[in-house]
Amino acid sequence: MITRLPIRIASDKTKVIPLLFNPGNMSRVADIIHYIQTLSDEKVEEINEEIAADFAPRHYHYTAILRTHYAKILSLYQLPNTLNEPKLLFAGACFTKEYSIESAALFNPSMVPHPDQRGLDPGAVRFIMSLRATGEGHISCITFMTGIIGANGVIQLNEARRPLIYSRHYTQQDKENESAYTITFPADGLLEQQIIFPYLETERGGMEDLRLVHFNDSGEEFWAGTYTAYNGKTFTTHLLYTLDFRHFSLCPLTGKAVQDKGMALFPKKINGRYAMISRQGGRDIRIMYSESLTHWEESSFLSQPNAAWNLVQIGNCGSPIYTDKGWIMLIHGVGAFRKYTIGAILLDLNNPSIVSGTLEGPILSPSPEEREGYVPNVLYSCGGFAHHTNIIFPVALSDTSSGITFINIPELLTAFRLS
Repeated sequence: MITRLPIRIASDKTKVIPLLFNPGNMSRVADIIHYIQTLSDEKVEEINEEIAADFAPRHYHYTAILRTHYAKILSLYQLPNTLNEPKLLFAGACFTKEYSIESAALFNPSMVPHPDQRGLDPGAVRFIMSLRATGEGHISCITFMTGIIGANGVIQLNEARRPLIYSRHYTQQDKENESAYTITFPADGLLEQQIIFPYLETERGGMEDLRLVHFNDSGEEFWAGTYTAYNGKTFTTHLLYTLDFRHFSLCPLTGKAVQDKGMALFPKKINGRYAMISRQGGRDIRIMYSESLTHWEESSFLSQPNAAWNLVQIGNCGSPIYTDKGWIMLIHGVGAFRKYTIGAILLDLNNPSIVSGTLEGPILSPSPEEREGYVPNVLYSCGGFAHHTNIIFPVALSDTSSGITFINIPELLTAFRLS
């Protein structure tokens, strides 16, 4: 039933983005600017050349970043601009720092079919993988990989690209809701370069565990996923929505059914309404229905911990997967010693509020090699998709690396105890 592929996706500490560096007080900022003012233009040009040789190849639109950071510092401290262009760039460099997005961990992947399926051999599919990248200060952001699965199941991952694209256009989406915004990435960039980094105050502690799904039903097609927005103390659930992975809309979910985290949208409507799996109360899995993608008032109980392997808590491993026998919902269970394993339940095809099949135990547990890592004894996933007779299922291994597993659909369906 289970085939573990010899693929390991590890963190890469060379993936850096330029962030604003704020020295912290007016006197330090003023001292930096004053010193730069005293330098000759010739000296500043020499310094700028040295800095550019060191950092420009590492960053997309290097000079624009320096101008932006200098302008932000002036705005923060309400200072006038007294520098010419070369000196302005030097000051901007002093107010910039590099942030290694994967220096702590790269984990919790999800996979969906790519919007562009052109130029492939018969039976092959191009895919997008999202991952949670965590860096200094344990701040998480969203990063992407792409690849192709051949008809024979062979997976080809595309190489990471540099420089990363962090500078982009934000637009507030709704004047009534400051937490709704859009992102547009430049047309000359590649998806593998794009980084979605916390923008809102509610996200400043990280954007965690994006659960992507390809929604395609009755002429309505989009890619979306919920993620956990963390402000350093509390969390809220937000939705990411896109048609092309270049333009993104992001907003918080609302409604009394939006509790806890780890929500996963169904890839189709159920009886004319959107449906979502969620964990509520810390332990139970519930199902939610709504006419709206962003507002959820209604939920009902679906499943709860019922065995030693999931006694502490359970949650979904991404969106339910359609089969003609029902919806396969992969779940994680937490047991003794905070060991995360992966199991599954089968939901009724027409009424997924009904659990129609269960398993005796987990189908995936950490191997001796997989259990060691930043957070030991953990297998975790934010979702995969069906390809021919397999579920293509990316799995994070103890928050240290990720792999890809095939789950045979006919064999899994046969293993369910039907109720």
